[in-house]
Amino acid sequence: MSNDGKTIDGVVPAKRNGDRPSPDLLSWGQPRFYLLLVPVVAQLVTIWITWSLWQVRVSPPNLPLLELGGFQMSFTWTLMAATGMVLWFPRVGIWFQLVVLLLAVGLDQFRFVPQVFFLWLLMAAVVFEPVARLTRWYLASFWIWTGLHKLLSADWLGYRSFDLLTASNVGLEPGDFYLVFAWAIGLSEVLLGLLACFRPRWAACGCAALHLGIALFLSPLFIDSNSSVVPWNLATAIVGYWVLSQAARAPSVSRAELAAFILFMLIPCGFYFGWANRTVAHVLYSENIPHGYITHHQEPNELVRGWQGTAVPFPNERNVLRQYFSLTAKPGEKLHIRDPRPWLLDQFWLRTKTGLVELGEQDFLEASPQSPAGILLDDPRSLFELSQAGVKMRKKNADSMVFAVVFPPGNFDSSLLDQLVGLKNVEQVQLSGTSVTDEDLRKLAAFPKLTGVGLDHTAVTDTGIGYLAGLKNLRLIQYEGTAITEEAVDRLTEPAEDQ
Repeated sequence: MSNDGKTIDGVVPAKRNGDRPSPDLLSWGQPRFYLLLVPVVAQLVTIWITWSLWQVRVSPPNLPLLELGGFQMSFTWTLMAATGMVLWFPRVGIWFQLVVLLLAVGLDQFRFVPQVFFLWLLMAAVVFEPVARLTRWYLASFWIWTGLHKLLSADWLGYRSFDLLTASNVGLEPGDFYLVFAWAIGLSEVLLGLLACFRPRWAACGCAALHLGIALFLSPLFIDSNSSVVPWNLATAIVGYWVLSQAARAPSVSRAELAAFILFMLIPCGFYFGWANRTVAHVLYSENIPHGYITHHQEPNELVRGWQGTAVPFPNERNVLRQYFSLTAKPGEKLHIRDPRPWLLDQFWLRTKTGLVELGEQDFLEASPQSPAGILLDDPRSLFELSQAGVKMRKKNADSMVFAVVFPPGNFDSSLLDQLVGLKNVEQVQLSGTSVTDEDLRKLAAFPKLTGVGLDHTAVTDTGIGYLAGLKNLRLIQYEGTAITEEAVDRLTEPAEDQ
């Protein structure tokens, strides 16, 4: 029996519901409160690193998703306050912070970056037990897809992993180890995701190791790059370990969790059809994303990067690239969106006084009194393959496209000419002293901007240069020490009006 909570006849009364602390109410002294501090502090540091991202900016401009009559506002201090609120009023603060984040993205798509939303999820996982269970499956899909995107990307298995290894000081020769590095990273992420599904206790250790390793690799000790994701990786190492350890003690998996996992796995598939944003699709470092290049009236032209003090890269989505072009370009200027995804075509756009007009490739390349000839983005895969073979390439400046290519005489392979297809702006090709043949020159006929070809001391004849007859801009052919005749050269290099 009991009376006002006192023990009577040795019977201990049960606590009333009002006396029982809420499992979601966190306070100083509770282990989960200190765990919550980890993503909260990481979020505050991330906002500090990306300070200008949350401001009203001129360059790069804010890229609104919601048109509110030009209305803009800064979110830095509001977001800081919303993040701090999570510590004092966690169940309310979590949702308030999410509303602030969504409003910030609505006014600037540049802010849709994975680290801040992932940190919000880690906070919610600590505060709400059901979210913690779902976070296990989100982490599993995240790791599986970050790995799959890399393994499905020729860019990651080529120049991207090579560049990362080159930028680091791990002491490995990039040319010998970049493929090992690329496959090791991709497979380890996929394996970690599978472990999170079937062996969460093992995955907990893998989570800590992977994300601590990424934070270390991005630190000044190695490549000193992309500092805004370091706090995110450190928080994921700690909170992710806790989430997976909790999952390992769970007696069973609910149908809701499995349904959520299936949904989490399906959404990233839409990235390859342009239906899913790269952030929600978990496309990280794989580089199989669209890129934009703007042809201005006067050089220099512009490769759309967009870091410009924001500490985050430009959100390379087709619609965002178009919006940036519309806001920054002058009438008559052109945009090429190069998209490496197999089911999506490149896009070509013209800025007019009234908006954007989509062009075909041929119209894009042609000049008019009001518009310059469009410049096509070079294919980075072609650049990488040619550079690996010792081919020298010339640019006017860092953001220009390649205009001249010099093939080394010693180890020329005709298959290297196939790589030129990705360098549409080539004007000069030097093949002197190589083993190039008449048939090889057929491949150069696809370059309308070609003005000069070096063929000194090769086996090429009049038959070979005859394949270049359709190139209207060809003005110079070097042919010393060959069977090529002067008459054949004159026929090809005379200006059209004189022929």
